[in-house]
Amino acid sequence: MSIMSVSRPDASTSMYKHFASLISSYVDAPANSVGADAAIPIESIFKLLEMYRFNAFKDESRRGALALRANGHLSRISKTPSWHGSVLNALNNAKIDTFGAETSTEDAVIELETVLKKLTKNQALEENHKAHTRNFFVQFGNSLG
Repeated sequence: MSIMSVSRPDASTSMYKHFASLISSYVDAPANSVGADAAIPIESIFKLLEMYRFNAFKDESRRGALALRANGHLSRISKTPSWHGSVLNALNNAKIDTFGAETSTEDAVIELETVLKKLTKNQALEENHKAHTRNFFVQFGNSLG
């Protein structure tokens, strides 16, 4: 008898919280953002921001052949909470707290992505962009719990 779980718990919330903390630290010490160690968190956050920008979050609930019953009909699929629900709420909270409700998601994401790109090249950051980026990722991490 196996003692392993068939499904693994979703770790996206804790992963993004950790990555947000790293991005905040890179804003304060840009030299640490260059190199292989920083590539994964920066690329992951960049991809998350793109999903946020275009509202491209997706959950796949189809199980294919596993959902078929013996008679060939699809069985009812249980609804599990979205992996992105808490992440999306945290992004919205951080955006409103940092940029205000009047700033579009697209404008906020473009500014944050510009900072991420500059961090990877160790380029100088404008003070207001530094402050926005630091605040956004601190608030994002805090909103994740």
